[in-house]
Amino acid sequence: MELQVQPKDFGIEEAQANELLSGFPQLVKEREVLIEQYNEIIKMDIDDPETAKLAKQCRLLIRDNRTKGFEVWRKTKKEWFLRGGQFVDATAKNKTVENERMEDQLEQIEKHLENLERKRIEKLNQERKSKIEPYVQDLFGMDLGSMPEDVFNAYFESKKKEHEERVEAERKAELGRIENERLDKLEKDRRFELAPYAMFVSENNMKLREMNNDEYSELLKSLIEAKKEYESEQEKIRLDNERLKKEAEAKEKELEKERLKAKAEADKLKAENEAKLKKEQEAREKLEAELKAKREAEIKAENDRKAAEEKAKKEASELAKKPIKEKMKAWVNSFVLPETSINNEKSKEIKEKFEAFKKWSQTQVENL
Repeated sequence: MELQVQPKDFGIEEAQANELLSGFPQLVKEREVLIEQYNEIIKMDIDDPETAKLAKQCRLLIRDNRTKGFEVWRKTKKEWFLRGGQFVDATAKNKTVENERMEDQLEQIEKHLENLERKRIEKLNQERKSKIEPYVQDLFGMDLGSMPEDVFNAYFESKKKEHEERVEAERKAELGRIENERLDKLEKDRRFELAPYAMFVSENNMKLREMNNDEYSELLKSLIEAKKEYESEQEKIRLDNERLKKEAEAKEKELEKERLKAKAEADKLKAENEAKLKKEQEAREKLEAELKAKREAEIKAENDRKAAEEKAKKEASELAKKPIKEKMKAWVNSFVLPETSINNEKSKEIKEKFEAFKKWSQTQVENL
């Protein structure tokens, strides 16, 4: 039920109110017609598409009655004066509230099927996402509800197939990894077992991962036999080496004795040679010393002779000026027996007689 707006509540005279309300009754009559249509529509089947169509038409007419009728009238009348504007606002609002209520309800009726369809699509979207989620990692932003059924089914099957193929590939890869680990362990164990026979194994021809148990057993057996033969041969070689070593040691002892004997003889010969060389060196040094002494004596004698000659010449020159006795005295004093390295009885006798002759000569000169 609508409340009545009284002019006196806003301090407006009846005549002024009537003037302000000019054109307003027509809008009210138009709205009454729309109210009748509204009352009929809200009683109709909401699931009938025709109801939605009529609801939309009625809503638009009611909206126009509000926006192009009451709102235009309100804005026009409000300009007269403030009080009148307030009156007009109150009067118009009194009527438009009902309009808005009817519009809202009619819009709900109008969009009922649309809302149902949107809800159906949203529900279908969630159902399809739940269905396809195991096969698609990222569903954010995808609108599966709007897809036609055949398009979604094709999309679902393709993603399911991709997922199953990926899972199968991962399964095969995991089986391959497990098998590879098994073969790695088998190869490692076999290599460990064959380690004592490594020198008899040909790496180029050995495929331990691919051998079956019988092939591997044959290989192991052949390697064991090869090692036995090798060890037997090595034992023979060892014994031969020991024999040869003993023979070599005995021979080496004989050679060592010969070397020691040769060394002793060489040392003896060396000592003899060194003694001989030393003796020869000493004799050579003695001879050289004698020759040196002789040369020095000869040089000294020569120097003495020259000095004596010089002295004699000088004395002779001086003597020539002296009396004959002095000259003869000087002459006798100049008598000198030459030096000699000869030292025997005869040489002593000659020296003594020479000294006696020199004294006799000096006596003869003194007696002049």
